[in-house]
Amino acid sequence: MLKDQPADIHSLTGLRGFAALWVFFLHACFGEVNEFGYFPAFDHKLSWGIFEKFILNGYLAVDLFFVLSGFIMFHVYGRYFRHHITRAAVREFYIKRLARIYPVHLLVTLALAGLFFSGLWSPVRPMDVSDIILSVT
Repeated sequence: MLKDQPADIHSLTGLRGFAALWVFFLHACFGEVNEFGYFPAFDHKLSWGIFEKFILNGYLAVDLFFVLSGFIMFHVYGRYFRHHITRAAVREFYIKRLARIYPVHLLVTLALAGLFFSGLWSPVRPMDVSDIILSVT
């Protein structure tokens, strides 16, 4: 079942990008947050007919994105676990995932912390240094 195939499936990458944009537009079009920092019910904000209904179903794009991401992760990393799971394969998998995700997380966290402490950004729930330390660790 697993063959040596290219790591990138362009058509699925585009579909994942579409799903991510769908979720982005849901949040961008209805961008107010409640006192807990979460997006409340949005249906009173916009009146764009069928496009509005499409955007409001953006939660479905989250499901689509995760299913496609799981498939692509299997496609890319499945060969490491083809015959049996070894510690070396698991270690390599987690190192690669961390190397791919953590730098972006660290950059965004530090950028938002800089904006917050400079007074340029005011989130619903104020943060302190302990929040940043917890986030980066």
